[in-house]
Order: sequence, then structure tokens, then C-alpha cells
Amino acid sequence: MKDDAEGGGLTSEERRLHRRITDQRERFDADATIELTSGEWSHLIAVNESNADVVQKVELPEGEGLMLQSAGRGEIVAQLVQRFNMPEVEAQEVERFRIEVDYSAEHVAVDDVIDVTARMMFSSQAEAAL
Repeated sequence: MKDDAEGGGLTSEERRLHRRITDQRERFDADATIELTSGEWSHLIAVNESNADVVQKVELPEGEGLMLQSAGRGEIVAQLVQRFNMPEVEAQEVERFRIEVDYSAEHVAVDDVIDVTARMMFSSQAEAAL
């Protein structure tokens, strides 16, 4: 890595590292307040240099619209995720196939032939569960 006169005596690697550090400082240059309002409910979120890189989660009340207002400086990103809290349904074990195997291995010797009968049945309950 050779010194570059245009870069103030810094190598290209040093300039790249300096630029990355500067970009990171500018990214965290925020001092803002976000107010969330939904009906009678409200919540304030402060974003500043000490917490700008921290995800802040807020659970919103149901049934009302949401208004978001910001004041201050900086670039703030908000994400709204909608999830339904449904009780987990217990999975019912359904017998999809039944296999019955019948054979007799009484008094079996080497090279004897054994008769095996197999029956396979598909359960109509399995079709309804799909």
C-alpha cells in the first residue's frame, strides 16, 4: 500500500477505514423523539447517539389506527409488524395408514419358505385432516 499525495499522506486502506468510521458516526448522529398514538394510548420513543443502533420494540393496542409523529434530527427507520396471537391448536395424531402383517415362523429351518400376508389400509380420517 503506497502513500498517496492526494489522500493527505494516508494509504488507500487507511482512507477506507477513516471513511467507514466517519460514515458510522454520521449514521448515529440522531437526536429525535417519536410519538406513537392510537386512540387514547400514546408512547414516546427517544432515539439518540447512545441508542440509535438498538432495536426498540413497542406492543401496540388492538383495534385503533396508529399515528406516528417525529421531531428532532436524524434518519429514523420504523417497521410495523402485524401478528395475530392465536392459541396454539393441539395437533391431533391421525393414523394415516394401517399395515397388518401376518405370518407364521414356527418350526422354521434354513431354506424354508414362509408365507407372509400384508394388508395396507388408508384411513379416511387422514384425508379429512389434510
